[in-house]
Amino acid sequence: MNSIRNRIQNTLIGMILVVGVFAAIMFLVNQLNVYQNQRIIQTMTMEYSIISMSDNLIKTYNNAGKNSGNMQFFSEYRTIKENLLNVIILLKTRIVSEESRMLLLGVEHTANMVISECDAGLKEIKAGELQNFSEHFAQAHKENEFVQSNTATLLQKELEYLSSTQEKSQQLYFITLITSSIIFLFVIFVMIIYASNFSKQLINPIENLTKSVEQVAAGKMDVLINQELINQKDEVGILSRSFEMMVINIKDMITKLNYSNIQITNSKDALEKGNTELKKLNQFMVDREIKMIELKKRISELEKSSMQQGKI
Repeated sequence: MNSIRNRIQNTLIGMILVVGVFAAIMFLVNQLNVYQNQRIIQTMTMEYSIISMSDNLIKTYNNAGKNSGNMQFFSEYRTIKENLLNVIILLKTRIVSEESRMLLLGVEHTANMVISECDAGLKEIKAGELQNFSEHFAQAHKENEFVQSNTATLLQKELEYLSSTQEKSQQLYFITLITSSIIFLFVIFVMIIYASNFSKQLINPIENLTKSVEQVAAGKMDVLINQELINQKDEVGILSRSFEMMVINIKDMITKLNYSNIQITNSKDALEKGNTELKKLNQFMVDREIKMIELKKRISELEKSSMQQGKI
């Protein structure tokens, strides 16, 4: 049965789902924008770390040359070198812009030049050859300037890409907001039309049924209930069918009551007729008794008269 309660519940659930979908879309778009911005910022942080790691690499190389007997600087150098290479490899997977990818290749090339000069110098230091230490340091420092310059250019390009991405994300957010608002308003408009039609479907049958009830209350038992109300598959239909059965039962009770009143009236007439006949019979019996008394008195008088005549 498509009850009124179910229809109201389905309407409310539909509105909640629509609002939930729009809220989820806006949330996802916003989260996507935040994620993209955070990813670019993290990438730029990693790019900036190349400058500091390249500087530290040269400083560690210098310390290793000045303290050739201290293996701690050699170990520190290897750690910085591995971190620098790992950052460059990771950036290849994170950078999206094609221009930034090309700039990263330049950064990688100059960083490898720095590493090559330092590696060559450390190799000579381990072999006890220190005469070319300063040359390798100077060349590595020179190549490091290119690393810093290329990295700065890469950061500038990534900053432009971030600005462009934020602008596109903002446009996408506003487009999504406007589209969602239009669709939401359209859904609200449809819901209002549906609610208006639903109220008419609910109120009109009740008004028609109320008119029938008022007619029955006024004593018009021959009222006809709209067949559409009876055929409805909801609470209004149940109420209409129950009211129809009530009217039928009242008509049947009135018919039986009228029949009983007729029988009582007939019995009353028969009783009154019997009473009249009984009164006539009683009057007849009284008159006969009076006549019998008078007859007996007459007979007695005749007997007395006859006896008196016999004595004479």
